[in-house]
Amino acid sequence: MAKRRILKKTINGVTGELFTELLFCQTFLPAVEPEKVEGVMKRIFEVQDEFLCRAQHPDGNRDRKRVKRYYRKLRADFENEVNAINQDLGSLSEEK
Repeated sequence: MAKRRILKKTINGVTGELFTELLFCQTFLPAVEPEKVEGVMKRIFEVQDEFLCRAQHPDGNRDRKRVKRYYRKLRADFENEVNAINQDLGSLSEEK
């Protein structure tokens, strides 16, 4: 149970950092389009909700190997999503 709690805190922390970086871009880069910022903001919230729900309800509670595979895949999927959002943030800051 404690590891699940740590995983959920990590998900909240990472998405919070992404949101903070997005607000920074919106505040200090005047050329950023508000529609694109809202799209990235929506994506951050969706990723947070999705992965918190996935962390709460693992597949196969009784089979340890299956649970390990489930959380390994969850972490890999989360890392991929965070990298994609970081690329979106980078493209926001590169625009004129």
